[in-house]
Amino acid sequence: MKKQTNLIIAYVLVIVCSAAVTISCIISARTSGYMPVAVDGIFVFGCKGGLINLLFPLILVYSTLYRLRLDFDPVYVVRRKSKIDMWNRVFVYSYVICIITVFTSMVVGGIITLLYTHKWQYMGIESIMYGEFAKTGYAMPQQFHYGTMFVISLFINSAEVFVRVLIALGIYWFTESQVFTIIMIMVMRIFLDGRMAKYFALWHYKVEGGAYYTELCSGVRIMESILYMLIAVVVIELLAYIFIPRKNFYK
Repeated sequence: MKKQTNLIIAYVLVIVCSAAVTISCIISARTSGYMPVAVDGIFVFGCKGGLINLLFPLILVYSTLYRLRLDFDPVYVVRRKSKIDMWNRVFVYSYVICIITVFTSMVVGGIITLLYTHKWQYMGIESIMYGEFAKTGYAMPQQFHYGTMFVISLFINSAEVFVRVLIALGIYWFTESQVFTIIMIMVMRIFLDGRMAKYFALWHYKVEGGAYYTELCSGVRIMESILYMLIAVVVIELLAYIFIPRKNFYK
């Protein structure tokens, strides 16, 4: 029961953070002369770097650490098939909550922006979408397949959160220090750039935080982001299979 309560609290925090960031982004965009709409709330505001790279990993790791503290009790450890089995359970659980978290954030961002501006989409020269394509030099597509874009954005952003959560859980697995793990998430935010950082260097600009639409409309950019995330997850899993069996729960 306590595990469920802990997870509910985590998602309340996710909704609050998503809503606060979205409202702040709407105000900032309008002040800068942009006209934000619901699709911006979904693909831009709901996937801001501060959410994906810091706030969500902090919330989810803290929630997951509560479960791990219970699972690390020797009474529970002896019931598992192996230490790898314990890690795989955490792996799957973490991936699921990362997907749900990003999905929730995108939906909250879209709903709040729609309620605030009463517009679903806008492609005029004052739109964030137009500004992004104009500054990157790409031709703006005549038609956007929002369903496909939503699935791609959900996968890429949840994978980015997932990689950071896995690294943090790996740190806790061996240190069993909540404080050190939380500190390391903050350190990762400083030294481990989010994927949007490469676009800043490539195009020397910043449109509401990153190249959101141009990434989702370019097959090459999509594959780059997906491969980056998959490689990171595979490397973490290989390291886990090497070092996790050495964990001593009875010291």
